[in-house]
Amino acid sequence: MSSEKNDSLTSTNIELETGNGPIAEPKSGPEKETEPLPKRSKLTVRITGRNLKTEETAAVKRDKDEEMTEKISPEHKKKGKRAKRSKGGADAFRKASHRVGEVEKTNAKANAKTDKISGKKKPENQPRPVGLYRKIFVFFVVLTLALVAMAFYFFFVTLTIEVTPKAERISDKLNVTIYNGGQGTEGISFPGQESASGLVEQIPIKDKKTYPATGEEMLGQEIIGQVEIINNYSQGKTLVATTRLLSPEGKLFRIKNQVEIPAGGSQKVDIYSDEPSQDMAIGPTEFTIPGLWAGLQDKIYAKSDKAFVYQINVRKFVQAVDIERAFLDSKETLVREVNDQFGENYKGFDKIIAEIDKDSLHSSSSAVAKDKVNEFTVAINAQVDVIAFKSSDLEKLVKDKLISIVPSNKKLIELEKDKLEYNLVSANFLAGTATLEVPFVGAVTLSNTDNIFNKEKLIGLTATQITNYLRSLDKFSDIKLIFTPPFINKAPSLVDRIKIIIK
Repeated sequence: MSSEKNDSLTSTNIELETGNGPIAEPKSGPEKETEPLPKRSKLTVRITGRNLKTEETAAVKRDKDEEMTEKISPEHKKKGKRAKRSKGGADAFRKASHRVGEVEKTNAKANAKTDKISGKKKPENQPRPVGLYRKIFVFFVVLTLALVAMAFYFFFVTLTIEVTPKAERISDKLNVTIYNGGQGTEGISFPGQESASGLVEQIPIKDKKTYPATGEEMLGQEIIGQVEIINNYSQGKTLVATTRLLSPEGKLFRIKNQVEIPAGGSQKVDIYSDEPSQDMAIGPTEFTIPGLWAGLQDKIYAKSDKAFVYQINVRKFVQAVDIERAFLDSKETLVREVNDQFGENYKGFDKIIAEIDKDSLHSSSSAVAKDKVNEFTVAINAQVDVIAFKSSDLEKLVKDKLISIVPSNKKLIELEKDKLEYNLVSANFLAGTATLEVPFVGAVTLSNTDNIFNKEKLIGLTATQITNYLRSLDKFSDIKLIFTPPFINKAPSLVDRIKIIIK
């Protein structure tokens, strides 16, 4: 029993002493998964332990012998001791490992025979689950890429919408009081009304002008012309009034007055026609005188140098409309004269309103309706109301008024100055003030889109859907979508990644 215990202790002891120190063990690598070793029998363990003990005793004895032979050199002794101790321990460990390997082989063969007899099959080594690891790796890679893509989409994808709102026009009117500017008028104001410095005065003026009557009364028609009577005969000849003249086309004319033509001479005389018409207005030609003896017709004859004129004889008279037009023209002439005559007095003012005071207007005409005259004269005198001011002062007032009526979600583009009108409403020339009504038109556009649509409605929409939606609002003349990055064609899922720019 004592022997068995010692063998057992020896077999489990992992330190083998050689001389005065332990045997150096080689460092082992990381443990690998191995199949479970077959169970060793007690007899095997005892034999192995006994062999290890015997080899340990022999190694110790060799170290002592070598130690005795190397006493001459103490240093060499120390070095040799350590080297031999290490060498002996390593040899002993190798031999012990060899013994254990042989025992394991023996036990493995025995176990194989046992399994063969019992019918049990030894389990084969299972392959490492590499496929499973690969799948797990791929899963995490895909998951990581998906998370990165989601982060990129939510935080880097942006949509910029550039819109050009349609211009809208709003109109209104403003009453402005013009007062006579001068010393002591600075800072003057009129409660409830806008005001500007200018010039307000009345100027007396009169005018007389002749106008034609346009009424016509038909009196008749006639042919007007003149011919030259030529006398190539040796004796003078006298032709009485109404002497006939015959044209080559057979058209008959008569001379108006008696005429005497000396021998070898000529004389001009007016003609007329018994049946005047447009056809009788013939061009220059020669005429025969049918009342003369046939032998004289080639010696005494007539010719014309100009075409005859067909004329309707009318008598002029004055119509009522002639007088009305004359009065209106006289008023306009007065206004023009005010602008021309008094322009030098209004230096510093680029806008002048001159209107005739209807209450002070007095006019007269030298004729009344249906008077049979060719022309008549109209005389007029009145007081002309003159209001002069700087257009820039009124434009500023109008623009301020326009800005005040522009809705909060819109902004003013421009004031259409060419459409400004200045209409005189009333005037007090004793006080030196006049009130003007100024209609105006301005162009406005959207300043923001908050009240038009909500950006949340655009989330997730494609470019086509966004464009169609914005066009359906009928508020923009131009729409431009800018996606970042450019290959994205869908609005971001975050509202703050959508930006709207109003151009």
